Amino acid sequence: MNELELLILKKLMLSYNKSYHSKIGKNSARRVILNLDKAFDSEIYDRMDYDSVCKMNDAVYSLHERKLITYDVDEFNDAHITKVYMCLNEVEQIASLTGLKDNKQELLAIYELLLDKKEEVNSEWEQRFLEDVMDSIIEKNRLLYLPKDVALIEGILKVLQVIAKEEGFYIRVLSTKLFSNSKYIEKKLLKYLIKILKDYYPDIHLMMEKDKMSDNEFLRFIGVFTYEEVFEFTGNCTAYYNHKLLDFSLYDQGMFLGSNIAAQLSYFNLDDIRVITLIENKMNYVQYCKNEKRTDELVIFSGGYYSAQKKEFYNAIKRSMTEHQIIRLWDDIDLGGFQMFNKLSMIFENLTPMRMDIETYMNHVVFAREMSDSYFTMLERLADKEGYEVFQDVIKLILKNKKVLEQESYYIE
Repeated sequence: MNELELLILKKLMLSYNKSYHSKIGKNSARRVILNLDKAFDSEIYDRMDYDSVCKMNDAVYSLHERKLITYDVDEFNDAHITKVYMCLNEVEQIASLTGLKDNKQELLAIYELLLDKKEEVNSEWEQRFLEDVMDSIIEKNRLLYLPKDVALIEGILKVLQVIAKEEGFYIRVLSTKLFSNSKYIEKKLLKYLIKILKDYYPDIHLMMEKDKMSDNEFLRFIGVFTYEEVFEFTGNCTAYYNHKLLDFSLYDQGMFLGSNIAAQLSYFNLDDIRVITLIENKMNYVQYCKNEKRTDELVIFSGGYYSAQKKEFYNAIKRSMTEHQIIRLWDDIDLGGFQMFNKLSMIFENLTPMRMDIETYMNHVVFAREMSDSYFTMLERLADKEGYEVFQDVIKLILKNKKVLEQESYYIE
C-alpha cells in the first residue's frame, strides 16, 4: 500500500470517527464520503494535472480492488473520480491499516472495563466518578478525565482505590509496589489523577481556590506525599509516641518533627498550656514566636491546607484539650483564610479567628492587594453561608474595598 492510498484511508477513518457511525447506540444510513476535489490540497491532488489524476485514480482503483472503498465518477468524464466511499463492513481492517482506532469500539471496550471495575469500588465518590464517565461515553460519545489507553486507565483506577482508603502513602513507594517502577505514577498517571480528584474527592467542593493550590499542596491534602512533611511547633508540653514520653518543653527554639512521627503522637499533656495558636504563614510564625509567644502558649505553624497526616496530629491535640483551653487561627483575611478556618473548625469546634477582623484589616489596608472580579464573586458566595458567620462583617468590607489582606502585612512597619 503506497502513501497516497494510506492517506485516503486515514481521511476516511477520521470522517468515520466524526460521524454517527462511530457513536454508541446510534445508527446512520449515511455513507462516509471523501470528496476528492475538496479533501486534498493541490500539491497532493490537482484534477487539472494529468499525472496527478493518474496517480489518484491508481490509488482509488487499488483500494477498490481490495474492497475497502467504492467510488463515483463524473457523469461526463469517467476518468475523473469525484467521490470515494468507505466500505463500512471493513472498518476494522481500515483501522488496522491506518493505525487510527475505531472510536466506537475503543469507547465500548473502555465502557466494559469501567463497568467491571465499578463492582470493585466501595467509596461513594469513586462510584460517582465512574458513573459520570460511563454516562458521557453513552450519551455524548466522549471520554471524560481518562486517556484512551486501557493500561493507563487500569493504573489510574488502582491508585484511586488506594487513595479512597484515606490511609496516606508516599507516591514513589506506591508506584514501586503497584507497577514495579518508582516514577510510573508521576510520569504516566498523575496529571489524570489530579484532575479527577479535584472534582470528586470528598468535600473538595468546599475548597473554592483548589485550582490555585500547587500540585504538591493538593496531593498532601488528600494524603499523597511526594516527600515527608516537617511539622513545626513550640510550647511547654509533652506527648506520647509508642508509649514513650517526648518532652517538647526542652526545645525553647521550637520543634521540627517529621510527619510520620507527628501523625502517630497519641496524646499530649497540655496542663501548662492555656492558648493554642495556629499560624498559617511561616514568616509570621517565626516573628510571633520570637516577639509575642507567651509561656502558657502552644504555637503551631499550620502552613495552609492540612494533609491527612497533619489531621492526625491535630486530632491528637484535640483529644488532649480541655474546655478551658483556647484555640485560634491566624490566617490571611481573604477567601483562602476563611476557607481554612472553616475546614479547621471541623476538627476544633471551639476554634476562633485571630487578627482576621475589621480592625486588623483597616489598620493595614494600605498593604492590601487587588484581586480579579471572579475572585470576589467566589468570596461573595460566603456571605451568609453557614460556617462563615464570624467573618460576615469583614467579608462585606473586603467586597466594598475590592482588596484582600495577607497576614504578612501585620509586621510591616
